[in-house]
Amino acid sequence: NVDGQFNATGAKFTSDTGEVSFVGAVISGGIILDDASFAGPTNFRATKFGPRLQCFGAKFLNDRAELSLDSCKVAGAAVFESSVFAGSVDFSSARIEGDLSLQGAKFLNPKCSARFDSMTVENNVFLQNAVFLGSSSFVSAVIGRNLIGISGRWEKESASLNLQGVKVIGKVDFSNACLMGVVDFSGAELAGQLNFEKTQLGNAKSGVSLNGCKVLRGAFFDEAVISGPLNLVGSDIGGQLALRRTKFSSEHSFA
Repeated sequence: NVDGQFNATGAKFTSDTGEVSFVGAVISGGIILDDASFAGPTNFRATKFGPRLQCFGAKFLNDRAELSLDSCKVAGAAVFESSVFAGSVDFSSARIEGDLSLQGAKFLNPKCSARFDSMTVENNVFLQNAVFLGSSSFVSAVIGRNLIGISGRWEKESASLNLQGVKVIGKVDFSNACLMGVVDFSGAELAGQLNFEKTQLGNAKSGVSLNGCKVLRGAFFDEAVISGPLNLVGSDIGGQLALRRTKFSSEHSFA
C-alpha cells in the first residue's frame, strides 16, 4: 500500500514481459503517471485510488499486453487524456467517483478491445476526439451525468460500439463523430437527449440499433449519414425523433 501520492511522471517501464502490478493495493493520495510508458502488462485490478488516477499522455506500448483496471475504485477522476493503448484495456466493474476522461486517447489495435462493461462513473464519461480501431463495450455501464463522444473516431468496420443496457442520467452526444462499425444501444436507458447530428454511422453490412432503447428527451440524427439500417424496434423515444437532412445509403433503412 502507498500512504500518500504515487508520482511516476515520465517513468519508463521497459520490460515487455515483466508486469507492473498494483493488484489490490490502496494508494491513498492517488497516482500520477503523466507521460509514463509501459512496455509490458499493467495491472491495477481491484486497486483503490485516492482522489485522482491521472495518466495524461501515458503510453501502453505492447500490442500483446493488457492494461487492467477491472474492479478498481477511484475516489475522484480517472484521466487518460491523449494516452495511447496498443493492446487491450479493461475497466470492467470499475467504480469512478468523478469523471472518466479519455479525450484524445488512441486505441490503436483493431484486434484488441476496450471494455467498460458494468462500470459505474458518478459524473461524466468524455470520449471527445478519441480514436478506436478495435471494438469498445459499455454493456450495462452506469453513467451518472453525460456520455460525450463528440468528434470521436471509430473508423474501421471492426470498431464496434456496444452500449447494450447502458444507463445514462444525462445526455449522450456523438455529434460529428465517425462510427463505422456496429452501434448498439439495445435496451439502453437514456434520461437525456441522444445526439448523432452530423455523424457518420454504420457500414453496408451493419448500422445502428436502438432496439428496446428508452430515450427520455429525444433522438437527433440531423444531417447524419447512415450507411446501414436504423433499428428502432421496441424503442421508446420521448420528445422528437429528428431526421432533418439525414442521408440513408442502405436499401433497408429502417427496421
